[in-house]
Amino acid sequence: LEKGTGIFYQQMQVGTVQDIRHVGDKGFRVAVHIEPEHQHLVTAQSRFWNTSGVRLKGGLRNFDVQVHSLKSVLAGGIAFDNRAGEQTAEDAGPVINGRAFVLHDNKDKALQTISVRLDAETANELVAGQTRVIYKGSVIGEVHGISFAQEQGDFIVTLGLLPEYQSLLRQQTVFWLVKPELSLAGLTDTEALFGGAYIGLRPGD
Repeated sequence: LEKGTGIFYQQMQVGTVQDIRHVGDKGFRVAVHIEPEHQHLVTAQSRFWNTSGVRLKGGLRNFDVQVHSLKSVLAGGIAFDNRAGEQTAEDAGPVINGRAFVLHDNKDKALQTISVRLDAETANELVAGQTRVIYKGSVIGEVHGISFAQEQGDFIVTLGLLPEYQSLLRQQTVFWLVKPELSLAGLTDTEALFGGAYIGLRPGD
């Protein structure tokens, strides 16, 4: 990113980066300008992400190449959208000048706003930014982070889920790792074979 980098809303350029400053251990502060005729598009629920370059993800069957636009690939860019969760009337209104937002690494992280922590004995087969969370055949999130908790001696796996699936998170909801396995009866899960190991879930009562 640099000064002059485009800001996009649904692939339409609506503004530019005005300034980038280093703020120590906190990272960088990116100041942007949204053109007056497009400022109503930015609400309290807006989610911003970096669209620079090309992101490759997926397995043998569902290989996904994520490209925002040719312009953002060549020159870099920031995109935003307002589809991350239900909005109240207050959320949907305009924001004040100078409001701070988080700039996420990619669109998936930006829109998967529901954070879930899992404790796991092992993190084998799990890859942050790659391992999917699947419910009834639909991808509803992915692994956002993996860390080792030395005191407990296990791994902390952080998931990001799309907000429309928040109702699945109940007291007795169960998560498990699904891996491709071959037996005399045949392949147990073709989704895992072609798309890689994933996390399944069963909602609690």
